[in-house]
Amino acid sequence: MRSTALAALRDGVQGNPELARAAGLPEPRSLTATLASLPSTRQERLYARLYFALPFSIVALSIFWIFSGLMALTQPSQAASVLTTADLPGAAVWAVVLGGAVADILLGVAILRRRWCRTAALGMILLSSSYLVGGALFAPGLWADPLGPMIKVIPGIFLALIVWLGVEDR
Repeated sequence: MRSTALAALRDGVQGNPELARAAGLPEPRSLTATLASLPSTRQERLYARLYFALPFSIVALSIFWIFSGLMALTQPSQAASVLTTADLPGAAVWAVVLGGAVADILLGVAILRRRWCRTAALGMILLSSSYLVGGALFAPGLWADPLGPMIKVIPGIFLALIVWLGVEDR
């Protein structure tokens, strides 16, 4: 609601129903009666619930991506050790680790900006998908890791998809 409508509701809406009747208009109803005659649909209730979850989803994605990038930057040798079994040149391993870490941080920051939120969410989906494909090709052992680092990427993809779908461009 706009501020003028809220002010009118706060001050109390006064009217003379006789004028409406004399003009042949429908009988005026109270706000309660009007709202009761317009029940919300399942879609509206679902949207209302998800509307408040969207900012928390954005913050959760941001924290996840920023901190995962920072962990790779602060412990690059450990991050690179995952790819040492792959037949990749050392320069490629470091490019993947450092490039991925910087991309993670940039996406984590970008999703906090309304202008970049949808683009960042899509970037998260694409980069996560590339991590899954790259892991399958160059570090397939990660799929069998008991802590499930590859499996845990999948819910993040779906959370980013929900954010991408939920945020509207202006």
